[in-house]
Amino acid sequence: CKMNKLRSVIFLILAIPSSAFAINKCTDASGKITFTDAACPQDQTWANPPPPPKPEPEKEPTPSQSVQSVMASITNEAPQGREPESQVEKEAAEELLLILRSSLKDPESARFRGIKIATKPYDTARTKSAYAICGEVNAKNSYGGYTGFEGFVVENNIHGKPAIYMQSNEILSIIWQVSAKQIGCL
Repeated sequence: CKMNKLRSVIFLILAIPSSAFAINKCTDASGKITFTDAACPQDQTWANPPPPPKPEPEKEPTPSQSVQSVMASITNEAPQGREPESQVEKEAAEELLLILRSSLKDPESARFRGIKIATKPYDTARTKSAYAICGEVNAKNSYGGYTGFEGFVVENNIHGKPAIYMQSNEILSIIWQVSAKQIGCL
């Protein structure tokens, strides 16, 4: 029982926070130094000012800020998306739309709007692979419900493989925005 009381007393002594007193070093006009736990009197100066506050670390840019900086770096000379005009453009648009449809859960029920075709600025061959399409698609999800219109870009990448960029989440939205801007859809 004595041991428990002793433990309780030690615990209370350690658990009760002691007041932290700041000791201020004050200097009067004659150079006499005094120490006090209160603020220096008006006729004395503070001899040990606190260190200046540390600067706050720079915050990392958010994904949307990164997108804005990337978008600003893309020149305004990007081609403008337009309706397919030539037969090659129409065939390229149909093939790219077929690639997009094949990636959807229910391709037949997909609704499209604002489809444009653009010539990729880095591809001068003017074959079907030189084009990209963009627009919006509203497709059904696994539960059979429509998800709402999302932006898309479909193109053949530099290796000739189909690439689909959807505006479905924040990271993919960044990729979609950059791709859409590069081919003139934004």
